[in-house]
Amino acid sequence: MIDDVLSVSTYSRKEVDTTAANINREQNNIIGIIRKKIRIKDKDVNELIIWMDIQRLLTEADQVIVKENYRGNTENY
Repeated sequence: MIDDVLSVSTYSRKEVDTTAANINREQNNIIGIIRKKIRIKDKDVNELIIWMDIQRLLTEADQVIVKENYRGNTENY
């Protein structure tokens, strides 16, 4: 659930580092990492933004819930 969206940014494909995402794609929900330089009190700081595959996360979570309910394990729900 997303309850607050503070800002929306646009990045080009060349700003997205996909090497971490490609290491083990079948077990990795990371699409890419964006390194964003910001300035805080006269100091340059790198901020990391992780671009996640939300659709895949939701699909995997749904599969776990269905599997647990199939087994009759409903103690966590």
